[in-house]
Amino acid sequence: MHGEGRAFDLGRMLVTNRNTGALFTGFNGRYDQWKSYTGDAFTIARTRYWGTAASLHHHFRHVISYLDNTEHHNHIHIDNAVSGSGNSSFSTSSVTQTYYVQAACRYLWGYDTGIDGDWGPQTQSHSSAVLTRTGSDGVITTQSRWLHFCKQSALRAWALAP
Repeated sequence: MHGEGRAFDLGRMLVTNRNTGALFTGFNGRYDQWKSYTGDAFTIARTRYWGTAASLHHHFRHVISYLDNTEHHNHIHIDNAVSGSGNSSFSTSSVTQTYYVQAACRYLWGYDTGIDGDWGPQTQSHSSAVLTRTGSDGVITTQSRWLHFCKQSALRAWALAP
């Protein structure tokens, strides 16, 4: 998709604090660097990573993270090969999307979700619990629930929702 101009690799985003004018790293796709951070620095980098991934998953069906392979330890890949010009949808057979759901449940929502890329009862239960906590219900497999999950996860990561 890169060759067709329908993909890009995101390594970092700098954000301006509108109150102070100071720049800060809003997204660091360099897992190869921040995986060795400790304490708050690690937690913040990981939370912002998965919050950004949540927003990307909302819009793109194909988002590849560091969980997918070592080739993506220094960036996150995004393309619209499947989703085209619309928002994405979810498939339980997508290992990449399942990795994201598991990471969001674990790192953003505090569940002890295993991260293995396999859709199973625990992943379904934890993602459904997130939906319930955020005013939805059911299983994440409909597009509206998927988009709700992604949006709420991004908001939580960026501390805009409780």
